Amino acid sequence: MRVAAALLALAVCANACSHVYFADSDLHAHGRRLTAAEGPTWNYNKGGSDWPGTCASGNKQSPIAFSSDGLPAISSDARANLQLGVVSGLKVINTGHGTQIEWDKLEDSAATVPVFDDTWQAIFDGSSENKTVRQVPVKPLQFHLHTASEHLVNGELAPVELHIVAAVDNTTGAWVPENCRQSQCLTVFGVSIWLASDPYAKSDSFWQTVVDNLPTATGKEGANNLTSPATLNLTALLPEDLTFATYSGSLTTPPCSEGVQWHMFVTPKRELSAAQLNALQAISSTATAEVLAACPADEVIPEVAAADGAGNSSASTVELGCKTPTGARITNRQVMPLNDRTVFISKP
Repeated sequence: MRVAAALLALAVCANACSHVYFADSDLHAHGRRLTAAEGPTWNYNKGGSDWPGTCASGNKQSPIAFSSDGLPAISSDARANLQLGVVSGLKVINTGHGTQIEWDKLEDSAATVPVFDDTWQAIFDGSSENKTVRQVPVKPLQFHLHTASEHLVNGELAPVELHIVAAVDNTTGAWVPENCRQSQCLTVFGVSIWLASDPYAKSDSFWQTVVDNLPTATGKEGANNLTSPATLNLTALLPEDLTFATYSGSLTTPPCSEGVQWHMFVTPKRELSAAQLNALQAISSTATAEVLAACPADEVIPEVAAADGAGNSSASTVELGCKTPTGARITNRQVMPLNDRTVFISKP
């Protein structure tokens, strides 16, 4: 039953907590943390169309579709600093909705995002004329994967989308907007990830290390530590072309909180193997239950009868039921209306 056991190990509970909310390290001077979302459980069975609350009523929701051609350019002094830092003590977590990586230590981060005047979202409200641009320090918290991608970039959906989640850091002594001192201000750096030019070639990328350490149990208690590589430069997860679209959006999972500053890179990375994609999709299965199915032919198990009084025995074969994950292997929310928002382009 080795194959069946492996498939069952990759089955994902559809009512686990959102990957956006696992990080629990101190983020702010007031000790605010990202914690598991409360309320009813949710899944991707309907692409998020059945999620309640702000997910249904909000008018600045993510993900969105955009074309990079013709977008208004944001000024060079209002460009995010993408020196995200080097992390160590990495852990792979099966969140119950997909794969997430967290870490124990972050060093050498100089990441910042822009604000106008003293308001977190003012940068998206219109012209930058006569407005003071300030850079605000942000601290990367974790990154996670969606299969398939959530943002529709230039008419294309990638097999995987990477989200590096960061929060305004109140611990550096640098200036931050008043509203970010009172509540958590989040930003996300998104990258589309495609298959490599030869998806069946051996891959030694970071993603192979992740796939080799995918947990079978959900939650932090079941996390697997990554010992190689011992460190990871988060900026290396970004594409070579650092042009990105930026807009005001939301979390793409419940509770779909708005006010998130998004940076979605236009150019994808092409580095996944077919086997890596298959493994990442398997852990994202939307099954709410396992069902009995016929075992693969190589897993028919002989049932040995009791020996008779003469010491003879007989054997017969029976087909046993095998538990397999069911449902679509996706964890992406449907594209949301842009409404009256402006999407800007930022080039290096």
